[in-house]
Amino acid sequence: MPGFVVQTPTALSRQVALNAAQTRDATIDDTTLENGDLWDIVRPLNDAMNIAEGETQYQASVAQFSRQQRAAHAVIWYVSDVQNGGHWQFFYNSTGILWEAAQKGLREIGAGENALILSGAALRAGGSPPFELTPRQSLMKRLSPKFADLDKRLNNTDPLKLLWDYVRANRSAFYYANPKNV
Repeated sequence: MPGFVVQTPTALSRQVALNAAQTRDATIDDTTLENGDLWDIVRPLNDAMNIAEGETQYQASVAQFSRQQRAAHAVIWYVSDVQNGGHWQFFYNSTGILWEAAQKGLREIGAGENALILSGAALRAGGSPPFELTPRQSLMKRLSPKFADLDKRLNNTDPLKLLWDYVRANRSAFYYANPKNV
């Protein structure tokens, strides 16, 4: 388990509140879609999301966003966590709440191979890992699943290129104007 980062619900809740209080001018338009990076495109979701308090609160916090935005958001967090610290980190951290959304998002963007990798990881993490952080962490500690082969498989693919293609093909679903700035 070396190399994984633990985010406690309290620390993450404070960070989410800070993000919401300091929301940047999060306008997503053609310029952002052509010149930005994927993190810029999902910044409004990052600023709004509540992943520290369970599935119901998470779903409510991102309900205002399009299906495509939510899919992209989950995929980016999944890929980022696995590239940073592996599937262990993804499931153990608060972002593990996104595992099912990331799996659906990977299928939606045409990254079926990556969706299968995540399905395999979810099986090793109990089949249907809990969305709530503490039960998921307890399960991970109890099962102590090994993910090195799946981490390597994911890292040998490029789902973010497929995600960029998906974003640009569905650009109108990603337009966003921060209500605070309209």
